[in-house]
Amino acid sequence: GGGGKGDGTTTSGVGAEGRVEVIVQLVLPVELISFEALADGMNILLEWQTATEINSDYFAIEHSLTGQNWDQLDLVPAAGQSVQKRDYDYTHIPLRTGIQYYRLRMVDLDGTYTYSPTVAAQIHTDQQATVKSWKTNGQVFITGIDNMDGGQLTLYNTAGQLLQSTTVQPGILTPNLTLSHSMNEIGIIIWQAENRIPVAVKIY
Repeated sequence: GGGGKGDGTTTSGVGAEGRVEVIVQLVLPVELISFEALADGMNILLEWQTATEINSDYFAIEHSLTGQNWDQLDLVPAAGQSVQKRDYDYTHIPLRTGIQYYRLRMVDLDGTYTYSPTVAAQIHTDQQATVKSWKTNGQVFITGIDNMDGGQLTLYNTAGQLLQSTTVQPGILTPNLTLSHSMNEIGIIIWQAENRIPVAVKIY
């Protein structure tokens, strides 16, 4: 504000102190209700629920063995616009036992993002022992599985590259996969039964 006076040809004035307030309201892309990590054998099931989503793009699932150094596992598409509760889930098969840490990076369409709280679940050694796998004479075997409806046996290396896969008929309790070439590296054999969470076991 200010005041002034003039004689018709000149004017003068003194401005008073003033203040302008700008209020910025941050609208988050996702209102998160819950985020949980549940151990199921050698697998970790991640489940989360949102109340609302405004211009949400995707969820980046991040994993850590220490709670400090994070790796991105995968991207899950978000709803975009939603005012209803929405449920999401993701299954992770860790390559190591012990405590597993997870968080969500919730990304908006314009690239802005926020993080969820960190959650954790623990894979125990005795859980790993319930399903066993071994390699002999050019074949990989797995036992301790539930095979009522059949499934898929898949072999990966530790870098996550698919090496081989075979379909297993129902009722076979010790299915095997014949290697197409010699394998000297550590592998990961994954048993995926129909309508069941996949189970992963290391092969040395």
